[in-house]
Amino acid sequence: MATIYDDVLYSKSEAFFEALCVESETGEIDEAKEAELNQLQLQIAQEGMEKLCKVRANKMAYIEALREEEKRIADKRHIAENALSRFESYIQSVLHASGQPKIQAGTFTIGTRKSVAVVVDDAFCNPEYIKVEYAPDKIKLKNDLKAGKEIDGAHLVERESLAIK
Repeated sequence: MATIYDDVLYSKSEAFFEALCVESETGEIDEAKEAELNQLQLQIAQEGMEKLCKVRANKMAYIEALREEEKRIADKRHIAENALSRFESYIQSVLHASGQPKIQAGTFTIGTRKSVAVVVDDAFCNPEYIKVEYAPDKIKLKNDLKAGKEIDGAHLVERESLAIK
């Protein structure tokens, strides 16, 4: 597989042969021609490296463009997610306004499910409910709160989530 450096080398090959510095009759090296050959090799190396650096710069620009595109797409996704959330809130408000727990709309059944979540206040520090360092055991808290136990810094909140099937 030919590389950019090879392309430069082959384009300069004629000059290489002209610059060869070995005397055919004596086999000795002509120092002037050797210096010319060294200069030509340096020129080829510099031109090859310049092309390689340009390819590197193009690859870096491409990577930066991909990063920017990822950010642009992520921003668009966040906008779409927020729009969906607002739309689902609207559907939920229409459902509540109807006064019905469920509505059949074509092939969709729209309703809500009730769930109970534990909200742990910032001041909560009851070690009985800590399962990992500084993390409360919400399952144990929920069960004890449901059983009627009073626990400082924690309480139950009833939530409603939208279910579309």
